[in-house]
Amino acid sequence: MTLARLSTSRSATLSPRLSCSRSPATANTWFAHPPNNYRVYNEQTLQDLDFIQRAQSMGFSLGEIGEILDAQRNKLIDCAEGAKLIENKMADIKQKIGNLQSIYRYLDEERATLEASAARQLELQRLSNSSNH
Repeated sequence: MTLARLSTSRSATLSPRLSCSRSPATANTWFAHPPNNYRVYNEQTLQDLDFIQRAQSMGFSLGEIGEILDAQRNKLIDCAEGAKLIENKMADIKQKIGNLQSIYRYLDEERATLEASAARQLELQRLSNSSNH
């Protein structure tokens, strides 16, 4: 199956969840070049690509994703370890949200201060113009 057809094929729809019972890759070849020169990816590669995209969208780095894939392929990770990994990622995300909320509050205060200053400058300018006439 080509990547272009991956998104439209019902048979290539893959689970968005991390799997703790993933079987190791059976083929060493990621893709083949048939006569039409399209790349045809094996099922394991398509599953890996789908997992990589979904894991990236959840905030996992490529390094973390590589470690997960390696652990799954070599059956070095169990469901409890997978759950702990996700729990840790959730804690990281929660901390980032807190940091972003702090930055947002700071920026909102700065914006309000600048708006108040601009309003005072406008009022002083209006008073100056009215006293000169």
